[in-house]
Amino acid sequence: MSPRTEKQFKEIRETKKELILNIALEEFAEHGYHATSISKISNKANISKGLIYNYFESKEDVLKAIINKGLDVMSDAYNPTKFDEITEDVFEFIVEQTFFVLKKNRHFWKLYFSLIMKSGVSEIVEEPMRQYLEPFIFRMLEYYKKQGKQNPMANALLFGAMLDGISINYILHPKMYPLEDIKKLLIQKFK
Repeated sequence: MSPRTEKQFKEIRETKKELILNIALEEFAEHGYHATSISKISNKANISKGLIYNYFESKEDVLKAIINKGLDVMSDAYNPTKFDEITEDVFEFIVEQTFFVLKKNRHFWKLYFSLIMKSGVSEIVEEPMRQYLEPFIFRMLEYYKKQGKQNPMANALLFGAMLDGISINYILHPKMYPLEDIKKLLIQKFK
């Protein structure tokens, strides 16, 4: 058997790091950030605690990596800054992508909504989320201005709040919540 190449070591490292993040996300979402220890993550991942600390400095560092990864997924699905303006078609695309990302990454959103309510942890989430949301809110503000809405900022914030509420309800009751019907109604009401 020949020795591993630098590329193979890098691939192994990335695979282990991804495993740690996936298991940590699942554990944080299901049991809570504070109730989940690095030991629990290492046991579930079937790797040593020391190996986790090779990749991450702390449990908080793991959480930050999960948040950044989740925001990257959102940015890949739809990044409002890639559009010159939000048209009705772009608006519908954003709603479609939001629901797609919500269904695909339910654990991430469960974790996110649980974290924003906890002091001491919410600060970890606030800054990266603010950086992601500011351009989105700005684009929605411009969209509602062009539509001639009386209070475009209130409309943009209401739309965001509706997305949050829909997300929370879906996370709590995924089998009972009619996500597709809600999506159609949302598009009709806010487009």
